[in-house]
Amino acid sequence: MLLIRVTNLLIFLFTTVCFILNFHKDGEWKAANGLYALRYFTILSNLLSALAALLVALNVSEQGLPFGIWLLKYVATAAVTVTFVTVMVFLGPTMGYKSQLEHAGFYYHAAGPLMAVLSFCFMERFHELSAELSLTGMLPVILYGLLYTWKVLFCPKELLRFHQRRPLAAVGLRDAARLLPDLPPAALSLQTVKTILYTYTENTPQSRGVFSV
Repeated sequence: MLLIRVTNLLIFLFTTVCFILNFHKDGEWKAANGLYALRYFTILSNLLSALAALLVALNVSEQGLPFGIWLLKYVATAAVTVTFVTVMVFLGPTMGYKSQLEHAGFYYHAAGPLMAVLSFCFMERFHELSAELSLTGMLPVILYGLLYTWKVLFCPKELLRFHQRRPLAAVGLRDAARLLPDLPPAALSLQTVKTILYTYTENTPQSRGVFSV
């Protein structure tokens, strides 16, 4: 249990530090800088992962982990895996891996997601994940897609924050289309997490993690 707690606390701590650093830009600390970052799925998925990790660290015990918290950790893990896969197979090749993996991007895009996947798949084998239940991992992408589409297509101009300096008509369809590359990684991410989990749990729920300390 100790290793599970430590790993999840590290996820929460690293994510919190990286997010706080978003508020600092051009030598100044501004709330607007941090709020600006919240438009990105990368940031939101990592914050969800941090919340789930904190709940796991606080609630895991020798008796296991409450199902609701375990399911939230799965959903969060699937979300950050979408971030990881998108960067590795789409953004990295098209925009350059250096730009995606430098500074806090290394944690957000690689280290954080990998820590979440390793923690969930190898140490938090507390419940069985059915095929139907695995679909809940799509919720973050679906909800973000709906929010993003509303922001760029239907949001009142005075509330528009995603693209203030460009005409709404000029960005709507193009920016909404940017969500499309996330869909295959989303599906692949769910299958990857589920495959790893099932491979190492033999399809049976466990009463405790594999690395109980």
